[in-house]
Amino acid sequence: MDGPETFRTMQDLKLDRLDNKESSDNWIRQSGHKKHLEKARKEADRQRRDSLLASIYEESELSANDIARCSAVEISDGRIRQIANDQG
Repeated sequence: MDGPETFRTMQDLKLDRLDNKESSDNWIRQSGHKKHLEKARKEADRQRRDSLLASIYEESELSANDIARCSAVEISDGRIRQIANDQG
């Protein structure tokens, strides 16, 4: 860079591109990218959990209460029934 003024101008241009919601560039800050990834991971985990719980509830002899009492399951029997209904 030729000097501090050029650097500031280039920095401003870069930040304008990153912060412009109307731009078609689809640029995103790294912190925003990490948030999007974490949200997507959590959603995928929740969907997989719900699918497994609904499958166990519908395809086994276990009641929602039996499933809810398992140490690996940390949700109520009512929520298990609701998940099974939503999945079906």
